[in-house]
Amino acid sequence: MEKIIHGGKTEYDLDGRERFEEELIFKLFPDAVICLESALHYHHYIDRRPYAWHLAVAENALRDRFDIQYPVIVPYYTEPETLELGVTETAFASGRMKIYTKERTVCDCLKYEEKLERDLFKRALISYIADSEKDIAALLEIAKEREVLQKVQNMIGVWL
Repeated sequence: MEKIIHGGKTEYDLDGRERFEEELIFKLFPDAVICLESALHYHHYIDRRPYAWHLAVAENALRDRFDIQYPVIVPYYTEPETLELGVTETAFASGRMKIYTKERTVCDCLKYEEKLERDLFKRALISYIADSEKDIAALLEIAKEREVLQKVQNMIGVWL
């Protein structure tokens, strides 16, 4: 069993599959932003590793490059100004990759609630509420931009 560092947390990787996939993602999609379920996993808000990699890309990105057998990719095409909202960089594979902040990720979960499994959605919100490093001011700012401020106030605000 090999000890690795993933997202600042020590984990054990039995087969190297996740690291191999990370390297492929890093090399094939340097312009992408890790989002939704993949970002939730990376931020340690969900334990289950998603089946597919969820990546946000510019709406004018070539779509056929995401049509690959392995690794499985779920692309989210978005406008450039929305794509850059709440982006940070993190150590990933053999370099640095863009990922949405915890606050942007939670806002996207609220925006696309109907597309997420109910248990995953609930786990993400509970994990964010319990996170001692959450940034409420950033959450409210992004929620306003993503048009989910009312949902943040109703679903998360009562716990803060």
